[in-house]
Amino acid sequence: MFNTLLLSSFATLALAAPLAQSGVLPSLDDSTWAPAPGFETTCDANAQQLISLDLEPQLETVLNNACAAMMAPCAYPELLPENTVCIKTVVWPLEKAVESTQTVTVQTLEGEKSTEGKVKFAVTPVSQAEDAPPVQWTKEECYGYFAYMLQKSQPEGCHSEQGFGTGKLVTGGDSPFKSTVFEIAIVSEE
Repeated sequence: MFNTLLLSSFATLALAAPLAQSGVLPSLDDSTWAPAPGFETTCDANAQQLISLDLEPQLETVLNNACAAMMAPCAYPELLPENTVCIKTVVWPLEKAVESTQTVTVQTLEGEKSTEGKVKFAVTPVSQAEDAPPVQWTKEECYGYFAYMLQKSQPEGCHSEQGFGTGKLVTGGDSPFKSTVFEIAIVSEE
């Protein structure tokens, strides 16, 4: 009986491993990530403000903070308290629309900067039939789609010489993640 219990304990530990270790957050310079084919970007042509180009040095932090706020806590184990146990996986469920508001420097289309503004990052998965596979995503997809939209010029993204534009990107590909909407919008201070 004791041997069975002991073997069961070892089997449970083996199945629960590996555990997530601290990882390195994605970098804007990482050119290995690319969006799935067939994505569509629509920039907000009526926007009265842009995200300031002054944000560029902090862009990685802003995007990682936005993604960390929207994803499962264990997607960013390096941000969790020490001794927090996470199962090591790279794919996380995206069961409903999620959003995060980050503080950034915004500017008018003419280049006049405001001291602070709020930018909403939102991700909305496509509705799934009950028998369909669940929508799942990775932190590289979260970070990658937002970074792609901010860094690429039209028609791929919403970047211009004046600043980082806002808009929506609808994912392509052929997985349940297809048609997921990534949106960046400047929101009014409340």
